[in-house]
Amino acid sequence: AFNAEIFVFHQNDENRGIRLRNQIGVNAVYNSGVKGWLRFNFGAGLLGEVEKWRLFENDFIDDFNALDPAVQQAIKDFFNLDEKFNVPRENIRGNIFINVFVQKGEAFSLNVYGALQPPFQPPFEKLPPVNIFPPANKRYPRYTLEAVASLKITKALSFNTRLYMQHDRGQIAPFAPKEVWNFTQGLGWKW
Repeated sequence: AFNAEIFVFHQNDENRGIRLRNQIGVNAVYNSGVKGWLRFNFGAGLLGEVEKWRLFENDFIDDFNALDPAVQQAIKDFFNLDEKFNVPRENIRGNIFINVFVQKGEAFSLNVYGALQPPFQPPFEKLPPVNIFPPANKRYPRYTLEAVASLKITKALSFNTRLYMQHDRGQIAPFAPKEVWNFTQGLGWKW
């Protein structure tokens, strides 16, 4: 069955210099329904994205504040910085994804999500032509993979693990890695 899906997403990741990433979008989604132990959906849509990127390491801000106000303003103007030293960006992206759900009995579940988000305009467009930014004409897509597994130990207790990976060459902060990933585990208690 096909249906429309509206979504909202918020992210903050100081390690990559993302002070703010807000997305709102709409997808057309095909949902397979439950086929035994397997269910999946996939879809495509559009999203609007607003970001604020931290261009400099936090240690630089104290040094920056010691500069002459005219020099500070010249740097802000050159890099298009807002009052909090962020580079604001807006973009429209496509959103293509697949989500697979596996449920083996009552004890085990797995959810695997993969997405491709190509931008409509290059992420570096209208930024100064300095070597910390890649060429302004490249439309670097963002790839995301997330897998979440849950194993029920008792009726109320479960072991949960999550793997998250993202590749994004369109990041503004020069110190941000192109790939990020994390692997977390924990215990969940259902009241």
